[in-house]
Amino acid sequence: MYENARLEEVKDRRTVVRPLVDGTQTFDIAATVWIREPSSQLEDEIEGGEDEGTQSDSDVPHEIPLFSDIIFRRLTLKDKRALKEVNLQIPTEVFKSRKLSNFDIRATFALIPNSPSLLDYAVNYSTWIPSSIKNPPKRPSEYVVVPLYNRNTY
Repeated sequence: MYENARLEEVKDRRTVVRPLVDGTQTFDIAATVWIREPSSQLEDEIEGGEDEGTQSDSDVPHEIPLFSDIIFRRLTLKDKRALKEVNLQIPTEVFKSRKLSNFDIRATFALIPNSPSLLDYAVNYSTWIPSSIKNPPKRPSEYVVVPLYNRNTY
């Protein structure tokens, strides 16, 4: 199942399980900071203060990306002390709500392997996550560099 050989030496790559990112693989890291749109209220606020236990976990409020960019380029697993400072202006309107949730502000990080990568050979991918599960986005659908937040909207 796992062959301890260099990738070039493997005869049939379909029969071998290996880490997608090893010590020599370079990758970028993209970061996105999301904030809940103030007009996107939580279900219990809209329906007049229902108990928090009745809110469905699949109801994800509409979010706006405040920041989205590739913050690190060509890192390896050996780059353990990489630092990046990002200046953000975070609008506070959404935090004035009487009910706050984990979707009010959040960040997502995506590890993007650089080519050549084992992901270049991935075929017939399927996920273990059921299609009925609604996950919040990890990256904006149209990848736009910052700032994405328009102060005039609030």
